[in-house]
Amino acid sequence: MLSTLGNVPVVIGGNNQFVQNISGGPTANNIAIVGKPAFSYQLTDYERDSLGRVIVDAVTGLPSLAQSPVVKGRTLPLWIIGVTPSYTLGNFSVSMTWDYKGGNDFYAGMGTDEDFAGVSARSASYSRQRFVFPNSVYWNGSKYVPNTNIQVQDGNAGFWTSTSANTSIATNYFASAAAWRLREVNISYALPQKWIGNAKVIKRLTVSAVGRNLLLLVPKSNQWGDPEFNSATGVNTFGLSSSFQTPSSRLFGGSVTVQF
Repeated sequence: MLSTLGNVPVVIGGNNQFVQNISGGPTANNIAIVGKPAFSYQLTDYERDSLGRVIVDAVTGLPSLAQSPVVKGRTLPLWIIGVTPSYTLGNFSVSMTWDYKGGNDFYAGMGTDEDFAGVSARSASYSRQRFVFPNSVYWNGSKYVPNTNIQVQDGNAGFWTSTSANTSIATNYFASAAAWRLREVNISYALPQKWIGNAKVIKRLTVSAVGRNLLLLVPKSNQWGDPEFNSATGVNTFGLSSSFQTPSSRLFGGSVTVQF
């Protein structure tokens, strides 16, 4: 049962936190809050100033984990569209099933594993070199000032595998869940009557080919794949994915239909 106690968020789902398969993994929860979309995300984030800029150390250039999580986004799609075009030309027929879901977000838990292994697009963002953390500020003794020259000490594994600076920050792996999917294509061909004895015995013979899970189109903010992955088999969560789930299978098949 889903409820709220005053303005206190209630965690929903089978577990009260999302557990990563690496030490120091981020926290990403589904929560219900009065006045927020059903349902929102509770995510670990960087320490930030009042303007939302990331605070970094004035010496090391490294950001740090905020003490309190943030609430962002929505788990359930705002828009759902289905399109099923079909075409017939002579004895050939083609039908397709497309769908679109958008207006929601998802957390890609596999992003931390990819960063840790050094195989993600994020970990190659600065060519494994030192860099100034984007949109960051540091304390100069009296106020926070924009950081334009203090680089992180290690732009390679030292940063991308760091729990406090990178992999424990759930907002690093939070993106739009919008997606267009080509669920299925079915192509069929009805053999001409003269090929099957002018319908003396067989009235119609149709050969068909079908493909499923053929195409997935996502925005650039999603570097990690299918936003409909779940965190693990049997876990009752929305929009929380992980590397524990294998990708959807792309299937191909065929059939022969005979009518007498």
